[in-house]
Amino acid sequence: MTRVRVAALVCLLASVALPSFEGAFADFSTETLVSAGDGEALDPACAVDFVDNVLVTFVEDGEVQFYVGPHFSGGGLALTDNGLTHSRPSVHASPAAAITFIYAEESAAGELDVFQLVNSLGTFQPEENLSDSADADFDPEISSATSTTRNVVWTREETTGDRTVQVSLDLAAAIELDAGEQPSVSTDSEGGVHVVYARSGDIYYRFYDGVGFGAEVTVSDDAASEGMPRVSADIDGEPHVVFERGGEVYYAVGEGTDSFSDPVLVSGTATDAAAPSVIAVGELVGVLVYEADGDLWLTSVVGGDFVTAAENITSTDGVESSAAFGVDSHGFVHVVYLRDGDIYYRNDAPAPEPAVEVSESIGEAPFTVAFTYVGEGGPVTSIAWDFGDGNEGNGELAEHTFEVEGTYDVTVTAVGPGGVVESVFEALIEVTPPRNFFRVPTVRAFSGQPNVVIPVLGSHLDDAQGYQVAGAFDTTQLSLDAILTETTVVDVLEPEFFVPSITASGTEGYFTVGLVIDTLPPFDGRTLAAGVEQRLLNLDFSVNFTAPSPSTAVVDLRNDIGSPVIVNIFTIDGASQVPALEDGAIEIIPFILPLPPLFLRGDANDDGLLSLIDALDTLQYIFNDGPEPACLDGADTNDDGLLSISDSVVLLTFLFVNGPVPPYPYPSPGLDPTDDDDFGCGG
Repeated sequence: MTRVRVAALVCLLASVALPSFEGAFADFSTETLVSAGDGEALDPACAVDFVDNVLVTFVEDGEVQFYVGPHFSGGGLALTDNGLTHSRPSVHASPAAAITFIYAEESAAGELDVFQLVNSLGTFQPEENLSDSADADFDPEISSATSTTRNVVWTREETTGDRTVQVSLDLAAAIELDAGEQPSVSTDSEGGVHVVYARSGDIYYRFYDGVGFGAEVTVSDDAASEGMPRVSADIDGEPHVVFERGGEVYYAVGEGTDSFSDPVLVSGTATDAAAPSVIAVGELVGVLVYEADGDLWLTSVVGGDFVTAAENITSTDGVESSAAFGVDSHGFVHVVYLRDGDIYYRNDAPAPEPAVEVSESIGEAPFTVAFTYVGEGGPVTSIAWDFGDGNEGNGELAEHTFEVEGTYDVTVTAVGPGGVVESVFEALIEVTPPRNFFRVPTVRAFSGQPNVVIPVLGSHLDDAQGYQVAGAFDTTQLSLDAILTETTVVDVLEPEFFVPSITASGTEGYFTVGLVIDTLPPFDGRTLAAGVEQRLLNLDFSVNFTAPSPSTAVVDLRNDIGSPVIVNIFTIDGASQVPALEDGAIEIIPFILPLPPLFLRGDANDDGLLSLIDALDTLQYIFNDGPEPACLDGADTNDDGLLSISDSVVLLTFLFVNGPVPPYPYPSPGLDPTDDDDFGCGG
């Protein structure tokens, strides 16, 4: 069987939206090698899908390969691996997220059939024999993807040598259309199917309107031999056709579906022009590619008039052929082609030019910033953010919270068909020290120990009208029994709104608290005075008997917990102030005898109470050679590892003038959380 030369394949955007196109082309990018580089590739084809991915398929070492661009960074995929000979692959990308591959496969017995291979939502289905005849079926092409229907044409050669055009409508059983060869097919946005083919040196056309094929229409019957027609339907369903004639390339557009304009010369003075292809990108607007003088040439036509001079888009010392191209949703042209047995790719999309807008550039930690990509240049398909603090983001809009003070460089990587551009915006964000904190200290406890009361400590430089606190804990290690305000700085203020909530969900528990001091009339304007390390809440935990030891059970202050979600805030002057958050934990220690004693901070005489006597006992011991307190850890009221007059002052201030609450362990006995002294308790 005599095989015809492979012509360029029509490749259309796989989106229902048509690209914008102004009839001008930008400079083309440096070419990218797509195939393996071993000189064994042929028959490139492509499609641009609905999100502007460039889908490229070709034959290499006899097998059908598939690559995804425009950057081709992920390598390729062999679609066949059966040792048989394959040819003329083409690809259709549906808006319904299905990719369909069509190719010819020649068996070891010499049988030649057309096969389909469908990838639906990422899963390949078994390949199917679409032609399945005793005759030779070859040179298949699947329709351009302006609809979800997948229409295929190919040539069938019977044992008599006669050739006919076969059509499969939406992958159904083949229909014999007419005598002819070198067919091409396009599907318009209304589902109409346009087919062109060559016969006896002339070009013909048939149209399927959803019911049946109309009569054959002559596109061109010049005395010179014509062949290699290609068709693409525009937004109005008008067919655009290109073809070869005596070493030149011609173009004709349908006047409806029953006649064509007189063909016009595309290839100028070239006398070896061949392998044309066309894409309709709008009403009577077409983009054309063809071979001439060993290079690929590109031009455009509007209403039959050529608006750009033919542009050489390869211009190399080698010979380029078998071009396939697509136009993306921005009107940029993507071309794949063959040279010296390898497949190359290039496009005319300009590189992105990243630029950034921020909601604010200076603020205190935690500082939340909204970032907006406002770059110019070429289109982008993805945007990646590096915020400079070890965190990353994606998308045109990004939001990030900087937890730690400092100055941050933000890096934006814009990826588009025109290239990958990384831009660093130096010192874009300045984060100042936080004015407000929530903190949970780390304490120690035994497995099975109840009433491990951990404070939530707060620091705020302005008077507060209330606060919200939210956090999480591991239910396999801890149980949260109660959330209390007793012995806290707000206790004496008698808050009028206090709603604690504890929820267990699987292995993680959640707690939320809302507290407002003055909510009921008569309003007296009570507020929580500014302060540092104020005890705001007491979290009353029990350590589970099954909790492993040693281990650490984290108490995690966290935003966006609950339904509706709760964010950690202070309310200051009627506005929400987001504090910095510092998590705490319960360090669970082994239950080994003799056990370390539990004590109460400030309880010097170890009687389980805090009183004036504890302060006096400590002073007598320090200054008058009095007896050593029964519990030195308890006497160290401020937990600084020293016994001094400060310990008695802190205790007296707490007892009599509403001073700060003593550090942990208080108000329930517990273990010393620090190893900063040699003090003991209980003998």
